Amino acid sequence: MKKSSFLFVLLCLLCVATVMTLYAETIPIKGYTTAENGLRVRTGPGLDYECTNYLSYNTNISICAVSGEWYKISSPMSGYVHSGYVTVTEYGEAPEEVDEEEETAELTPEEGKKVGRNIKRSAVRATFTKAP
Repeated sequence: MKKSSFLFVLLCLLCVATVMTLYAETIPIKGYTTAENGLRVRTGPGLDYECTNYLSYNTNISICAVSGEWYKISSPMSGYVHSGYVTVTEYGEAPEEVDEEEETAELTPEEGKKVGRNIKRSAVRATFTKAP
């Protein structure tokens, strides 16, 4: 009897560990807003961050990260919204975040001359390649 109870407990723990592992790898990735008077979009995950825009009631959103009770959204605009005003419709794997310092842009020398030094660029470093 003790052996079967031990095996049952072990099996239960294994199931719980498996479910927790699977759940830990997924985040909300799609949803819609439920704030009837509009939902504030902020620059960061908290009330201390500046409000940059508003989303109307029932607006579909794409979620790219979770920070506590806040969702970082990428569509229809980027910013943070409070999770309490979002109904999640889909869960999935968290997208890989791009490290802006590691981001590069491929430019030929001719393109590099056209860009010049006065244009603000989103890439931190440019990699010049020899034109064919």
